[in-house]
Amino acid sequence: MQLEEAKVEWESARQYFQVADDPKLIDYAIYREDQSKARYIYFLLEAKRKGITIDASYMIEELDAINK
Repeated sequence: MQLEEAKVEWESARQYFQVADDPKLIDYAIYREDQSKARYIYFLLEAKRKGITIDASYMIEELDAINK
């Protein structure tokens, strides 16, 4: 499932950002997190558009701000 893969990718990117310590790696970590978040949101919105019900475990707290 693409949504699940995107969620795992985003969570991985968030964890990578926490350990990046070189300025170039931090820039990469920010880029990676932004792109994986955008991909996740895309698949989440596609599921919503198609009327697919998604288990709450797929929600990430940061998305609350997007939905408001």
